[in-house]
Amino acid sequence: MAGADLLWLAPGPLYIGLASLSTLQLGIRLILPALPFGMLICGLAIDRLAHRHRAVLLGALLTGLAAESLSIFPHSISFFNRWIGGPDNGLRYLADSNLDWGQDLRLLRKRFDELKILKLRLSYFGTDNPWAYFNDRELELIPPPWNDLLAAGRRQLEPRAGYYAVSASLLPGHFFEPQYHEYYRIFRETRPITKAGYSIFVYKIER
Repeated sequence: MAGADLLWLAPGPLYIGLASLSTLQLGIRLILPALPFGMLICGLAIDRLAHRHRAVLLGALLTGLAAESLSIFPHSISFFNRWIGGPDNGLRYLADSNLDWGQDLRLLRKRFDELKILKLRLSYFGTDNPWAYFNDRELELIPPPWNDLLAAGRRQLEPRAGYYAVSASLLPGHFFEPQYHEYYRIFRETRPITKAGYSIFVYKIER
């Protein structure tokens, strides 16, 4: 490998390293410029490690990529690869537009019917209209703590017994002022009984 190779080997890792120091919250979009360099590095690795069988290896990799992508269809917005545990594990790494655009209210209605829920309390992140899927006897909205008025004096939500649905992007609390970072703590510590797609978690609170 010649010293000149550093001109295309170094930029990708360097860019990711510098982006990791940034306070911008743009998710994977922030490191998109590094991806072409990563592809070049992968190409070099295939060429060096499997010179005689690179066509077979490349075919296997492309087949695996296609199979993994199709396995999550039609929830491609929430795609995470199997190395990190797939989309069920995605919230441990990224939230917001990397996982949740508020796209699963229709599926939430389906889960509501499957579980024969009579009343659901929903804390929603997105721009869809929950009332297009539920009526006011079936649904109670719990506003996220975007400000003190909406938080109603609570630092943490203390839910009554019943069924709750919370958008994935709200659970970490990173959107809110510091005093409300733990607002959804009880749900982070509770295992959901089901999910609507991968963007809305459904819980049953017994107490």
